[in-house]
Amino acid sequence: MLKTKNKTIPLDEIVIPQEFAKTRPKPSALIRKTANFCFEREGLSPIVVDKYNVLSDGYMSYLILKELGFSTVRCKVVWEVLTRKEKRQIAKEVVEELKDEFVAQQNANG
Repeated sequence: MLKTKNKTIPLDEIVIPQEFAKTRPKPSALIRKTANFCFEREGLSPIVVDKYNVLSDGYMSYLILKELGFSTVRCKVVWEVLTRKEKRQIAKEVVEELKDEFVAQQNANG
């Protein structure tokens, strides 16, 4: 289980890893999410950083808030970060559990 806490961090202190910096979200998705946030105050996924303020999730939310001129953001700080291999293993286990459950439901429904 990950150890996390919420913390307000200046946007300028969030470090964007190379894998995020070299990609750009689809403009249509950015426009849609920005409109949802501006008019309905929803639609942004949480910004997740590690204990060194390195972004691990929520890049689109980061871009939107930065573009809108926010100076700080409430982030989820993850103190224990899983490796890519650990994440894949967890995902594989979840898929196996869901597959078994789906097969059982299909068999029960005939």
